[in-house]
Amino acid sequence: GHGVLIADPVTLHVLAENSIGEVWASGPSIAHGYWRNPEASAKTFVQHDGQTWLRTGDLGFQRHGELYITGRLKDMLIVRGHNLYPQDIEKVIEREVDVVRKGRIAAFAVNQDGSEGIGIAAEVSRSVQKILPAEALIKLIRQTVAEAFQEAPSVVVLLNPGALPKTSSGKLQRS
Repeated sequence: GHGVLIADPVTLHVLAENSIGEVWASGPSIAHGYWRNPEASAKTFVQHDGQTWLRTGDLGFQRHGELYITGRLKDMLIVRGHNLYPQDIEKVIEREVDVVRKGRIAAFAVNQDGSEGIGIAAEVSRSVQKILPAEALIKLIRQTVAEAFQEAPSVVVLLNPGALPKTSSGKLQRS
């Protein structure tokens, strides 16, 4: 049969139930590697308990035998050793800063002087832009993120409506 486990993406140790980590899959339909590409194979396929496991790049956890997907490993921000999920940051801004457009906020990693920080891009309607100075809104976003995550964004960019790219299904395009 097929198997699923959750592992720490850095140490590659298997994690306990209810712990968020990288989703690994194994079974008869999982390849043992990429054809003539040992470098890519070494990054994507790992051996554990005598089986080949595919590192899916998805983040999730298991509870009572059910798998819950929480996001993508490549989207996760690691700031001062803490794992932050962009969706969590975006939701806090949506909830606390009502003048930014719902679903039109992107949190992402920025690298400054070799350390990773938080970047925020948020769409603001033209009517709000006319009445609220950009500096005040940037300060509010910085304070909101700092209070919730103990880390202020390094970069906050305000954008006109429609500036953030979407996928064909209407979701925020992160990459």
